[in-house]
This record gives sequence, structure tokens and C-alpha cells, in this order.
Amino acid sequence: SHFDVVVVLQDNFFADEGMPYSEALKTRSDAMERKDHVDWTKLCKAVDDSLTSSRSVDVVLAEGHCIAACDELVRKARGIIALNVPSAVCAARRIGRRLRTSAETAELQEYYDTIVEPHHLREVEPLLASI
Repeated sequence: SHFDVVVVLQDNFFADEGMPYSEALKTRSDAMERKDHVDWTKLCKAVDDSLTSSRSVDVVLAEGHCIAACDELVRKARGIIALNVPSAVCAARRIGRRLRTSAETAELQEYYDTIVEPHHLREVEPLLASI
């Protein structure tokens, strides 16, 4: 069977530029991982626009590590799929989004290990368990 799918990526709706990884590491800031780093109004509008477009759409997939934090999206969802992926795979996917120097790769790996993974365990996992 065939489905016409639109994917709305959370990463396209960051509310600000964020900060360099080196600064986040120095200050131990998880600001770029928190739900308030996403412009939920614009992301929800993109989902709604996809659902009401003139194009026939069977599925709108809203993807991102904070999606479960948006009550409006959770309420509207006809289904929720949460992938439980090993941390090493998540880190490799984030690092592999673009070509990086070895120094950038090392810094991002440290950021992932120090900031992302603890944030995920502390904030995201409980949200996923609650829906």
C-alpha cells in the first residue's frame, strides 16, 4: 500500500541560533536541547498547513527529540511512534549530519555525552513514558 507522507522536522523550527558547542560545554548549558528552543507556534502551523494543503496527504510525521513536549501536537496525533535507539546511534546521526573536522567531531561527541544524553534521560524519557 502507498501513503503520501509529509515530514515536518523539528530542527527547522529552532527559536534561535543557539550557542557554540564549546560555550554550552563550558557553561554546562542544555538550552539547545530544551523544549523552549523550538518555535512551537510555527511548527504546529506547518503541521496544520500540511494537513489542510490541496495536496492529498495521508500522514504528517512531526519528527524531533522534543515533539512529545508539545501538548498541542500530542493532542492532535492519531498515533505516536517513539523510537528507542541506542545512544551511540543517536550521537553518530547527530555528528554525521554534515562533514566535520576531527576537532569538531570530538567537541560534538563531548557535547552529546555531557549535555544531550543526560538531558534526554532527565527530560525526554519521562515525557515519552507519560504519553
